[in-house]
Amino acid sequence: MSIPIIALDFCSEPADLYCPVCGRLIFALGEQQNICPHLLFWGDSATHSYAWQQDKYAQEFKQVLFQHYEDACRKGFYGSLEAYISSVRVDKCVLIASELISEKSAFMFSISTSDIGCGGMHHGTIYAIFAYRAEQSKLISICPRS
Repeated sequence: MSIPIIALDFCSEPADLYCPVCGRLIFALGEQQNICPHLLFWGDSATHSYAWQQDKYAQEFKQVLFQHYEDACRKGFYGSLEAYISSVRVDKCVLIASELISEKSAFMFSISTSDIGCGGMHHGTIYAIFAYRAEQSKLISICPRS
């Protein structure tokens, strides 16, 4: 089951994205800047980069990529695992990540920037998966209760 996705297409460049839960700036001028306890995963198609901010799903993600690599090898791919992983598009990685996350409070923002004049030019898409309710252990270490 995939998490809900809020897609904002044809946004102007550069794009800023704030955490909708705590308000921290995550992407500034289209580049990843900060993290917060609510951010689980982020990706950027323009720089072909992505990262897990919490390890909860990172191992499962690596296992799924390894399974995809084995399937590709059976179909004729002869490169290394690292070569395969670097060839996987960010949007595919984001899809895998969104299917792995089982938290009911999780959702994803997808912001695609484009210059829609003269035929439209696609600049890239930034992705951020947030969980409205961050892990309790993370919250306790940041905001201890009295």
